[in-house]
Amino acid sequence: MNEPLLQVSDLVKHYPVKRSTPWEKKRWVHAVNGVSFEVGRGETLALVGESGCGKSTVGKTLMRFHEPTSGQISFDGQDLAALSRSELRKMRRDLQFVFQDPYASLPPRNTVGAIITEPLEIHRVGTAESRRARAEELLDLVGLRPELINRYPHEFSGGQRQRVGIARALALEPNMLILDEPVSALDVSVQAQVVNLLSRLQRELGLSYLFIAHDLAVVKHIAHRVAVMYLGRIVEIGTTEELFANPRHPYTQALLSAVPVSDPTLRGQGERIRLIGDLPDPVSLPSGCSFRTRCPIATDECAVELPLLTSVPEVPAATAAACIHATQPEVAR
Repeated sequence: MNEPLLQVSDLVKHYPVKRSTPWEKKRWVHAVNGVSFEVGRGETLALVGESGCGKSTVGKTLMRFHEPTSGQISFDGQDLAALSRSELRKMRRDLQFVFQDPYASLPPRNTVGAIITEPLEIHRVGTAESRRARAEELLDLVGLRPELINRYPHEFSGGQRQRVGIARALALEPNMLILDEPVSALDVSVQAQVVNLLSRLQRELGLSYLFIAHDLAVVKHIAHRVAVMYLGRIVEIGTTEELFANPRHPYTQALLSAVPVSDPTLRGQGERIRLIGDLPDPVSLPSGCSFRTRCPIATDECAVELPLLTSVPEVPAATAAACIHATQPEVAR
């Protein structure tokens, strides 16, 4: 991995549960529980998992849209958790966020030009003329015609709106983008176009990405490394090539078994792993391994011991899994 740009250590985010009576015991939703990872310069780390696992909460907490309960967040040598509001605003020039819904994330009363130049106005960058020129340049960069600058969001398709959102995020020339499921609301054909755009922008601008997603087929084409989340924890992390070829954690194996195979000659070669039940209640987490209530190979030991991310023998040092059975041959695929 390249030199780390973003370093996250033991990130925790808990939300209080509203009490129905004044004497009810205070409870917490354990959305993120001790997440640690790094993103190198020019690298894409994908954060994946099913809905409710806490991956979007991680992204929003990194931006301090939500304040972290505990943990350390270092971006380009700065401790984000310790920054004041004014210092945080300056930092956001280098760390930007792209939202999931291209329909809800763009103000409908503003023109595309006003939407893209808003970050420049907030940070007092340039004049009105230079901002407009920058907006036209960004529209061209993301594959839209500059003459569309006076159009409104409702005049664009979903894919075009997401391109506008990406252009807005690039206005201040950031070093890194946090992409919160940026293609999940788009048609499959449009998804490929946006993923290709993001790959091209990374090559041309040297950007780093934290790519939050649940679609592993998309992740495989854009990510250098993948971190798999389950119930607020990272259960496996490694290079994309190694994780897809040889997943070690039972949850990762189940996720990959559900990825559609486009080649008809390969269909049916891998057995689909079906998990029984839903995610446990994040207010009252299971003891030991949080995945044990759905795991096909869980033992009594799993109810006692909380597994930590541990490097797996005979694979690259950057590959790690949080499972006490992950190194056993009968578990590895």
